[in-house]
Amino acid sequence: MTALRRGDYKQGLEDIRNSAMQGNARAESNLGGLYAAGTLVPQDYAKALKWYRLAAAQGNDVRAELNLGVMYTRGQGAPQDYVKAYKWLLLSKATLPATDRLYPAVTKGITALAAQMTPEQIAQAQQEASAWYATHRHTAH
Repeated sequence: MTALRRGDYKQGLEDIRNSAMQGNARAESNLGGLYAAGTLVPQDYAKALKWYRLAAAQGNDVRAELNLGVMYTRGQGAPQDYVKAYKWLLLSKATLPATDRLYPAVTKGITALAAQMTPEQIAQAQQEASAWYATHRHTAH
């Protein structure tokens, strides 16, 4: 990110890619963001989803979790899936401090999704979120 801040976009992208390839969750999430937005790389939702998943799998990247929730809600990079979207939004909300500027939007997103889901889908998403949380949050900050 240092190279990007000083305007060296080619080096910055290379640095992010290298860090992501080495398993750095922040770099994975940042690379996902670049692909989602089409910044410095062609927009590619499937690649964005891949990098967000890798970052989220490390159990300590709330932004990746939030972005996964948004992408599954919209059907970007994968078919629209409200159960997965709800799961990822629940996980991001569980980690976000209530004072975070994104907290109200996450809460609103969860409420909006719930209005479009059956009680069984909500229960499934909650169960998946609980199971994921139990196995992945050991590395959380």
